[in-house]
Amino acid sequence: MLSRVLQPLFRYFETRVNPYPEGDVKTPPKGLMPFIVHFSHPMLPLLLLMTLFTALVSAAEVLFFSYMGQLVDWLGNVERAGFWAENGWWLAGLGLLLLIGLPLLVLLQSLVTHQSIFGNYPMIGRWLSHRHMLSQSLAFYQDEFAGRVSQKVMQTALAIRETVTKVMGLLVYAIVYFTGAAFCWVGRIYCCLFRWGFG
Repeated sequence: MLSRVLQPLFRYFETRVNPYPEGDVKTPPKGLMPFIVHFSHPMLPLLLLMTLFTALVSAAEVLFFSYMGQLVDWLGNVERAGFWAENGWWLAGLGLLLLIGLPLLVLLQSLVTHQSIFGNYPMIGRWLSHRHMLSQSLAFYQDEFAGRVSQKVMQTALAIRETVTKVMGLLVYAIVYFTGAAFCWVGRIYCCLFRWGFG
């Protein structure tokens, strides 16, 4: 029964991009960034969506840790009897974030990353490279060792995917995480200074 629910969901994300794009065969440009952009162009909307979900997951985690710090402070400064009545809505919001919001964001990020990008992205690179290789002359292949061209086609597509997903995933996660943590830290310092009469 679970597979009847999950298969359409997986199929939806797997079919968001055509792994065999049509169009004119173009020679890949020289230079690292133009080369990567040439093979990444069909995947750009999904890569931006993956980056957005990664940033949202990172921001939600920073918000969660900030709330945990506030919760500890409140538990130290409030009577036990009135704590739930005074902070019940805040705790319910934190519970919804923890039990529904964060897992939903992680699920969407994983579906876009693993179902839409990881399978289709290298196939696009291989397909574009294969079509480019078909336009080469017979002399081109006579000068090459057996298997070397095919290995370049296979490995280049994987290398492009790994490079782009690592930069757009991990780098964005780290930037949002540390920037958000810095804002929370500065906000806490400002609140403490304001409370003590320095603000």
